[in-house]
Amino acid sequence: MPAASTATKASESEKYTITFNANGGNVSPTSATATKTTSYSFDKWALNSATGAKHAAGASYTPSAATTFYANWTSSTSTTSINLPVPTRTDYTFVGWASSSSATSADIGTGSITPSASATIYAVWSQNIITYSISYNYASGSAGTYKPTSATVGSYFQVSNPTRSGYDFTGWNIDDMDTTTHYYGNSTNDNSNTKSTKTSLTGITATRFKNLRGSSGTVKFTATWKE
Repeated sequence: MPAASTATKASESEKYTITFNANGGNVSPTSATATKTTSYSFDKWALNSATGAKHAAGASYTPSAATTFYANWTSSTSTTSINLPVPTRTDYTFVGWASSSSATSADIGTGSITPSASATIYAVWSQNIITYSISYNYASGSAGTYKPTSATVGSYFQVSNPTRSGYDFTGWNIDDMDTTTHYYGNSTNDNSNTKSTKTSLTGITATRFKNLRGSSGTVKFTATWKE
């Protein structure tokens, strides 16, 4: 049999790109590449096919006819790992990375991964408990029953319409909201809500509100009247 050194096989490599989607936050870098390398070592010579009887290199063999021998190989594979970045997002705590953009738990986790294919992974966030303040200017009117002075992001709150003798209430002017998505509408019907990202609203007669801010600060309600 020929010596093993007469048979060689080149190593193979493949690259996998992992894209980091911060899912509302910020992350750097936005992607990383891992390399998978497969190396081959000569094992034995196989008679007639790669699955036939195997003979060690250098062993004697007496053929009885023209014979073809096939190099038989063993392989080993290694893939470089990728260090996962830690994204940031105001008012949120990073939970970890997941394979789905809608995941609520981190099925990939943090630290590092060894990928087996190119993929996009997504940051999972837990919203911090954020409270913002509410101030009122009744413009010579009187407050109604519900007049909360603070609200928690993610929760609805109700504001009663104020009253003023000889005047009709024509709505609230609301200022100093941020650009998160706000909800406002009928106080008893979730489905009547209107959405907005404006930082001020004029003449709003709604009594039910949510997320007028997504961060700390003060939202200002000013009553408007018609005599």
